[in-house]
Amino acid sequence: MCLVEVEGGPPKPVASCAMPVAEGMVIHTDTPKVKKAREGVLEFLLINHPLDCPICDQGGECDLQDITMAYGKGTSRLDEHKRAVPKKHFGPLIETAMNRCIHCTRCVRFLSDVAGTNELGGIGRGENVEISTYIKRHISSELSGNIIDLCPVGALTSKPYSFTARPWELSHCETIDVLDAVGSAIRVDYRGPEVMRILPRLSEEVNEEWISDKTRFAYDGLKVQRLDRPYIKKDGKLAPVDWNEALTVAAKKLKNTKSNKIAAIAGDLADCESMLLLKEVMQKLGSGNIDCRQDGAKLIPSNRGSYVFNTTIEGIENADLCLLINTNPRIEAPIINVRLRKRYLQGNFPVASVGPNIEYLYHVEKLGDNPDILSEIANGNHKFCELLSAAQSPMLIIGQDALVRDDSESVLVLAGKIAEKFNMVRDDWNGFNMLHKAAARVGGLDTGFVPKKGERDINQILEHAESGEIEVVYLLGADEIDTSKLENTFVIYQGHHGDKGAHVADVILPGAAYTEKYATYVNTEGRVQRTNLAVFPPGEAKEDWLIIKNLSQYLDLSLPYDSLFDVRKKLDTIGPQFRNADQVVKNTWVPISNVLLLLSVAYLTYFERKVLAAIQLRHGPSVVGPFGLLQPFADAIKLLIKEPIIPFRASTILFIMAPMLTFILALIAWAVIPFGAEVIVENGQQVVIPKVIANINVGVLYVLAISSLGVYGVIIAGWSSNSNYAFLGAIRSAAQMISYEVSIGLIVAAVVITTGTLNLGEMVVAKHNMPFWVDLLLMPIGIIFFISLLAETNRHPFDLPEAEAELVSGYNVEYSSMPFALFFLGEYANMILASAMMTIFFLGGWYPPLELGLLYKIPGLIWRRRSSKWVRNLTSENSLSVNDLVLPLFVHDREETTEPISGLPGVKCYSIDGLVSIVKEAKDLGINAVAIFPVVDSKLKSENAEEAYNSDNLICRAICAVKLKVPEIGIIADVALDPYTIHGHDGILKDNQMDVENDETISVLCKQAFALAKAGCDIVAPSDMMDGRIGRIRKSLDDNNFQDVLILSYAVKYCSSFYAPFRQVVGSCGLSHSIDKSGYQMDYKNARESMCEIEMDINEGADFIMVKPGMPYLDIIKTASDKFNFPIFAYQVGGEYAMIKAAANNGWLDYDKVIYESLIGFKRAGASAIFTYAALDIAKNLSA
Repeated sequence: MCLVEVEGGPPKPVASCAMPVAEGMVIHTDTPKVKKAREGVLEFLLINHPLDCPICDQGGECDLQDITMAYGKGTSRLDEHKRAVPKKHFGPLIETAMNRCIHCTRCVRFLSDVAGTNELGGIGRGENVEISTYIKRHISSELSGNIIDLCPVGALTSKPYSFTARPWELSHCETIDVLDAVGSAIRVDYRGPEVMRILPRLSEEVNEEWISDKTRFAYDGLKVQRLDRPYIKKDGKLAPVDWNEALTVAAKKLKNTKSNKIAAIAGDLADCESMLLLKEVMQKLGSGNIDCRQDGAKLIPSNRGSYVFNTTIEGIENADLCLLINTNPRIEAPIINVRLRKRYLQGNFPVASVGPNIEYLYHVEKLGDNPDILSEIANGNHKFCELLSAAQSPMLIIGQDALVRDDSESVLVLAGKIAEKFNMVRDDWNGFNMLHKAAARVGGLDTGFVPKKGERDINQILEHAESGEIEVVYLLGADEIDTSKLENTFVIYQGHHGDKGAHVADVILPGAAYTEKYATYVNTEGRVQRTNLAVFPPGEAKEDWLIIKNLSQYLDLSLPYDSLFDVRKKLDTIGPQFRNADQVVKNTWVPISNVLLLLSVAYLTYFERKVLAAIQLRHGPSVVGPFGLLQPFADAIKLLIKEPIIPFRASTILFIMAPMLTFILALIAWAVIPFGAEVIVENGQQVVIPKVIANINVGVLYVLAISSLGVYGVIIAGWSSNSNYAFLGAIRSAAQMISYEVSIGLIVAAVVITTGTLNLGEMVVAKHNMPFWVDLLLMPIGIIFFISLLAETNRHPFDLPEAEAELVSGYNVEYSSMPFALFFLGEYANMILASAMMTIFFLGGWYPPLELGLLYKIPGLIWRRRSSKWVRNLTSENSLSVNDLVLPLFVHDREETTEPISGLPGVKCYSIDGLVSIVKEAKDLGINAVAIFPVVDSKLKSENAEEAYNSDNLICRAICAVKLKVPEIGIIADVALDPYTIHGHDGILKDNQMDVENDETISVLCKQAFALAKAGCDIVAPSDMMDGRIGRIRKSLDDNNFQDVLILSYAVKYCSSFYAPFRQVVGSCGLSHSIDKSGYQMDYKNARESMCEIEMDINEGADFIMVKPGMPYLDIIKTASDKFNFPIFAYQVGGEYAMIKAAANNGWLDYDKVIYESLIGFKRAGASAIFTYAALDIAKNLSA
């Protein structure tokens, strides 16, 4: 059916699928010869095909049916018997009618090339060929249902769906699957209140066009064992009640139970909105016993990069090695397994596994199932390390089974070490991946539905529920837990099926399934996705977030959410992932070992306090937690929430100022500490430019002065407390600090004399250029300096004198809560400052202390990369080429005249013939696209712009002429009514002649877009800013078989005065730029509004987004390019271009340099393409 006719080629039809395209080739697809040839092929296809259309499930969406309608004959010439083939048994999911098979072998190739199971093949020869499993058995592939979609006829259909509905009876809802953590794009087909089938949707980033059998066929479970009304357990049996009674009983039990005896568990299908609300209810009840990890996996909620699939599903195709750690992606995520197999078949992709011996669908090197293997790899002692070291983009995947083991924490740490050791995590690549099984897991971690330190996790909740310490457990669809441990607990179950959780429930609150609600989920790669409502929940069931909202009202708790929109606004504040739906937000990688190190800091302070207490014959921390292990966290919480106490008769103002003075001075001193430097060359001399907040020449003196002022904070604290003990402590501390400042001053003087500078940055460079022996001579005074710093910062052993209790207690003994914390933070800030000074004076600053091996690393000298033009070109971050340019052109209806435009110097208005000539010139210079704007005769303008959709109007004739002479050029044309209306507005005006009729205007715009597409326009560009026009235009084009015509949406078109030259040219405003379009164009003071416009137009089907004007709105271009993974165009409008051109004509600036610089600004901001009247000039300069 792919036969075509090639002009000047063979005198017979050619199979287009086997014919390479050549320059100048002219192809005809709808000639009588082609049609006759296709009729012949189709007649052969139909020879043995039965006339089953009235009873075939494929009827109405059958490829063969469509082709037959286009090319088939009304009668058949075959008089012989048709071939008969018995049904094949492919299992419980696939219905076969092999009489209809046309032997296209799509099913065979899918199971072989994509699924990897090789279960189908052709048996026999000629007309006796049969598609079969050869040995009679079921198809075992977890992707088998996809061959139903691939079959072009009704030979393979869905057995569960068989004879239940016709395609034209069904309504469709585009949503996502939540039965695994992949989040495949699906289409739910439903009839009335019933889901009839589930089909895949195209999503290149996630599931391509495949879905697993679980996703496809599990919809039958939506029809059975559903919870359709609330229930309460009475006399040991569940009895149906109304919502008021169920919520009253649940609220009463929660109110009457102590907060530490309440817990909540979220199930695998819970959505983000309901988990967020349930978490807030639990917090208001005073309980932190919550967990979304039903399997007890030891994940790190504080480090998002450690619990998502960072490589992304699509990114698997860029990897060159994979290490699987205790995971079976074939079962846990078949779609990800398909990607792994796809990458494996491309070659140079070794895959290895550490874990149980599992059958994969591609070669996997089994390294063993001992976790010690991970330790060997992390230490570089395993043979697999050679492959890891050679890989450029390696990745590892950790399965959830690895995190439920007793040694799961060590497995996670070792995996992190492997990722760091073998360069799996860097700025341009992240190969550390967590593969989840549940759709709710990442969303639960993102929303914080996990216990904090000291609260109970899933295992402790179940353990304490069994023992009676937990009295109430709220199950949010949690069924995959050991419910036998909840027999002694009051259980509130919220869910949509009568599953295990409902069997032990005392109160049941019926919720909605994923096909019955608008909800947010986060898939395993961290992509925020949303389900859409296809059918309504059964009976009295409600959406889950609404149930919890209603429960909070019965609990007398105030949750500030009146709609789902309010809840999602709250989600947006949690993290950037929720503000960027359907995109993967890059996660900051925090090495897992660092996370554990940070957690250990608290316990290092704990052990420090234990040692110091032992010196003084005290117990030290011993109150909170076993052996006082939770004391550091308790102290931190007390500092935050404890009420500050001001002593009786204290000098209140000075008492409050003292800790603030100490803390602020400690931070101010950091202003002169350099963290590095750039070295540039001026007049042949190297000049050091330190990376420092304040680069002052007397930085050393500044630090000493600020440190001395810190003494005042100590003295004021002791004196203002009205306490002898505190005052004596202050005198003792101040005396110690002042006495050691003498030794510090002498040592600093020695370093200053040695380096010859008081500037800290220059001091580092000076010492770096000195001989090695100078550092050795300074080392003894460096040791004295270190001891002096300990005294200066009141560190051990200097704050443990053998003296009375009042001296030991110190100057801040009367302080509590946050004022005391400020002293504490100031003290530690001074410790770090002292360490920085020690490093600068004696340890090389940002250079290593010794120039030995790996310790020595010269900072990059940026001036070297700027010294030559070719180097600058090689390292430039942005560039401009003719491929980035679109040339705007004006056309009028006067023959063979070319007229200059006064408001746009150097720009002309062309006749149609002149337009063709200038387009040819543009194409010869490499410009790929032009935008054509008509200058319409005033006689053709009207109130309702009828000329806009006249298929023989000026713009349509111009497009036809250009396409005829320069067919390879891309043509863009505005879908806008202002050139055609007498009032100059972009739409049809209401009776008041001021406001635009949105819906009526869209109808005209659809007609105009159709006329432009029919003329040969490649991209139609709605520039009117009417709401909803993108979706309507897209549908209109698709309905008229113009699916290939693209839409450039002027989604961000500001009401700008920069349009004046353009409006004067096209005559859209007889009063020049006095027309007011602020009623529908964007206010130039707004930014966030533009993101809403972009998102709306993308969702409606736009292919590109335009920001207009360009230069004043570079921030919008930048934000849009960062937020949306989508082509963003910029328009250097007439006003911008005219200013540059006019200034150049007056000799005030260099036109070529300034115009190039301005266009690079667009590229730097993130523009994919630029509309500019300077396109020809730039193209000529680039080709020179």
